[in-house]
Amino acid sequence: MKSGVYHIRNLANGKLYIGSAFNLRKRWTNHSSLLNRNLHTSIKLQNAWNKYGADSFVFEILLYCDPENCLMYEQIALDHFQPAYNILKVAGSSIGMKCSDQRRLKMQIRMKQDNHPNWGKHHSLETRQRIGNGVRKLDNTKIESIRTLIANGLSQRYVASQLGVSQGTISRVMTGKYNGN
Repeated sequence: MKSGVYHIRNLANGKLYIGSAFNLRKRWTNHSSLLNRNLHTSIKLQNAWNKYGADSFVFEILLYCDPENCLMYEQIALDHFQPAYNILKVAGSSIGMKCSDQRRLKMQIRMKQDNHPNWGKHHSLETRQRIGNGVRKLDNTKIESIRTLIANGLSQRYVASQLGVSQGTISRVMTGKYNGN
């Protein structure tokens, strides 16, 4: 099981989709399965797959790295290559993701048809409050502590687990994309 950063390249036009994974082989299997079933979350990649066909795409590994560094290197690749097929421009984040009403309706229909285990369920008040408060878990003091801990050699994954936040949050702190507001 190897982790790292990869891209999916369209041989017809050279456009890219960039991602990272803890298990690269499993991630490619997941991508191709979703694309073949017309269910991929990147509508741009899905449309290109449908237009050009599976044979026009290759999965290539850009670099192997330790799992705790995947998001950092993915962000570097996203910034450098500016891939056409990535909807989200921040590694490990759903910030900036927009969902049209039509897309929402398609997802609802798909979940209902697939008898999705969470279909029709709602979060408790306690869970909703915890989720809502999770957005602002880090004040400026914690942000500075994170930077110090990482500078002293602790892994992003370890720091994230100690603070109860995602590794993506730690990565955004380290790249300056998390401002604590």
